[in-house]
Amino acid sequence: MGRRAAIVAVVIAGAGAAFFVFRPRDLASDPAYAQAGRAEAAGQYQELHRLARELVRRYPRDARAYYVLGVAQGKLGAWDDAVASLRCAVARQPDFADAWNNLGWALSRQGKFAEAAAAFQALRKLNPTDAQACYHLGIVCAEQGQYVEAVEAFQAALKLNPGLADAWYNLGVVSEAQMQWDEAAVFYQEATKLRPDYADAWANLVKVYLRLGESAPAAAAARTLRELDSVKAAALAEELGKSAPE
Repeated sequence: MGRRAAIVAVVIAGAGAAFFVFRPRDLASDPAYAQAGRAEAAGQYQELHRLARELVRRYPRDARAYYVLGVAQGKLGAWDDAVASLRCAVARQPDFADAWNNLGWALSRQGKFAEAAAAFQALRKLNPTDAQACYHLGIVCAEQGQYVEAVEAFQAALKLNPGLADAWYNLGVVSEAQMQWDEAAVFYQEATKLRPDYADAWANLVKVYLRLGESAPAAAAARTLRELDSVKAAALAEELGKSAPE
């Protein structure tokens, strides 16, 4: 009995014989699970979606099946469906960090920033040392105009990972939104030190330096931007018009 209980068998009657189709009881050992991983890596999202639906059918109580389905739906841009699937995943496994992370991003793509923030807060509780969780929370707070909370989240991310250039950059963006030009310049400078090819940070530095009346640093930043991204540099020059540095 113990051996028979370890498998799931489907009996098909025919011609006086019985045929047994054995299926693994654990999702991770199911070949479809590995196939889904390969489909995602290959960018075959329709196939990933097909496999994910099959996994949910086979393992309706397994959070991982709904997570894979949510990933597939997100890849296909079906954000409503992705949110529903990822909610199923975290309901079945509340400590599923990756599912909370993807749920936060799916909600943010829907413009549901308050709900996205709640998802990232849940992720932070699960992984207090996860810099990306703090960073993502900062993004959705900034999207809501909650600048104090955004700054706190970005600073928490940088405390955990001082080399996170995007966090420095977004601190600059939040500072600009509040017309804190000196602070914005410092934050953008840190971003470019960490990532010298960070074209967006160089572009914003040009504008901030001009706000501060610092023409020489603005011109130097503009030259760096032209070397990195001539298209972005041309767009910035058009935006600034006569005030654009040489």
